[in-house]
Amino acid sequence: FVSANILPLDLLYFKTVATQMHDISNHLTPPDICDLFTTADQIHNYNTRSSAKGNYFVQYSRLNKQKNSFSRTGVRIWNSIPLHTRDFSKHLFKKKIHSELLQMLSEEDEYIEVAKLVKLFSKV
Repeated sequence: FVSANILPLDLLYFKTVATQMHDISNHLTPPDICDLFTTADQIHNYNTRSSAKGNYFVQYSRLNKQKNSFSRTGVRIWNSIPLHTRDFSKHLFKKKIHSELLQMLSEEDEYIEVAKLVKLFSKV
């Protein structure tokens, strides 16, 4: 995959969700999709690290079906992306995410699942 400069399916899913979240944060999606997400500063009035970073609020999910939904996964992925990367234009954002994912793929010797990707990506 690395030599061909393409992403496996799980990493492609990560990139697609991250790109969609970039559009949501820039209000480029329909209101019905934007309404699925709440920023951390809309939850309470005081300033926290999460609200200062522009993170989205992670809603509690009791069921695995909810935990794996787009609205929950998208928030976890978006909150793991560094602030300086979030401010890029859409084209540069997609290129940066693609190159970071390829780099992680070349460094890992095993299968990478989305939950592990979120942890790895937040360390970048």
